Amino acid sequence: MPFNKTQLRGLCTAAEFSLAQKSLAPDLGKLSAADLVKNIKRARALRDKGRDLYKRQTRAAGKGADLNARTAEKAQAFDQILKAFEDQLAQLKKASPVSSKKTATKKTAKTAVKKPTPQARVAAKASRKKARAEKVKAKKAPALTSKKALAASEKKSPAATVRWGGFASKAAQDAGKRSQLQQSRSKPILGHVKSAGKRAQAKRDGR
Repeated sequence: MPFNKTQLRGLCTAAEFSLAQKSLAPDLGKLSAADLVKNIKRARALRDKGRDLYKRQTRAAGKGADLNARTAEKAQAFDQILKAFEDQLAQLKKASPVSSKKTATKKTAKTAVKKPTPQARVAAKASRKKARAEKVKAKKAPALTSKKALAASEKKSPAATVRWGGFASKAAQDAGKRSQLQQSRSKPILGHVKSAGKRAQAKRDGR
């Protein structure tokens, strides 16, 4: 026979009765799943405590002695309280499978967003590699153009290239120096030939 509120009040302390009252209607229907889990833990501890006390008292009294009826009733009362909390928690879990399924679906969706597929990771890696290659190519292009322009200028005018200094190859510098030397030597030779011609003409006129 279930224990009513009056009987529970007579068996329990004030703190114990506060817990026992939550196992009765209408308080039981107002508890959340977290509250039920906490109350189940407390009710189980009190029930086990009452059972252990009852066993010790039975052994101490010996066979045929009067048992401590109050201790036995209290253990039974908390067994009833524990069962009430456990049944209510089972009903809450049974009534909310849809909510649990939605929560699981949301977690799966978040995981899918955070973890890209292997194909997506490969494509992203290839894209980054291509971008780096284009960047390196863009940096090297001006240097190549300058080298081509310098080579062309060396072929056109070795002497001019030497005057600019530093930027020409050694062969171009040597060719420029030779050209300058030939030009410097040609001026005295032409002057000497011209003077000799004038002297010869003067001799012919004197005759």
